[in-house]
Amino acid sequence: MKKTVGVTRIEGPEGRGSGWMVRITRSGVTTHKWFADGLHGGKTKAFKAACRHREKLVRAAPPPSTSRDLKTSRNTTGKVGVRLAKKVDRRRATEHRYQYYEAYWLGPDGRARTVSFSCKAYGRKRAFALAKIARDHESTDKAWIIRRNERS
Repeated sequence: MKKTVGVTRIEGPEGRGSGWMVRITRSGVTTHKWFADGLHGGKTKAFKAACRHREKLVRAAPPPSTSRDLKTSRNTTGKVGVRLAKKVDRRRATEHRYQYYEAYWLGPDGRARTVSFSCKAYGRKRAFALAKIARDHESTDKAWIIRRNERS
């Protein structure tokens, strides 16, 4: 049987109460339904019934909400996916402190992408503007981001 999101196998003790549970959550409300093997004529038929029910629920429900562009209370810059990072370099005899704005997002493959802009090199205001452009366009190409910033 193929793995289906929202359909979970539950095995009861000693083979009793075994079946499939369908769960779908939208807008904070969870809907669930039990598909017992015995009532549906076996494990495979119960699974197929559960999958049909899940598809019906998904079609009728609103699209799932994500936290992709949701600003949380931890956000201090006002732009989702952009943060002010502060680093201390202790490799030399004297400490060197520097700040930069970093844009962060997940690429199509699910891996993290980041690009950063130094406050010392670009100035605090421009570094923030460049990081916002990088986040908005999900681009790590600094030359393109700088050209884009100069146009606006």
